[in-house]
Amino acid sequence: MDAKARENSIRSLTKLLDVYQGQLDTGVVSEVREVIAALEQSRDGSGGNPGGDLGLSVLRVMGEVLKLVTNITNLMN
Repeated sequence: MDAKARENSIRSLTKLLDVYQGQLDTGVVSEVREVIAALEQSRDGSGGNPGGDLGLSVLRVMGEVLKLVTNITNLMN
C-alpha cells in the first residue's frame, strides 16, 4: 500500500468511526481501531502487516461498517 492510499484509508476509517461509532457493536469498533493502528504502525515503519493485507483489512471493515449502518437505516424506515 502506498503512502497516499494509507493516509486516505486512515482518514476514511477515522471519519467512519467518528460518524457511526454510536451505532456500531463494540467488536466492530475495536476491529476498525485495530486496522487504523496497523496502518499507523506501517506508516511509522514499526512493522505490522504487509500492505496488501492492510488494504484488504481496510476494505473488509469499511464494508462491515457500511453494511451495519445500512441495515440499521433500513430498519428505522
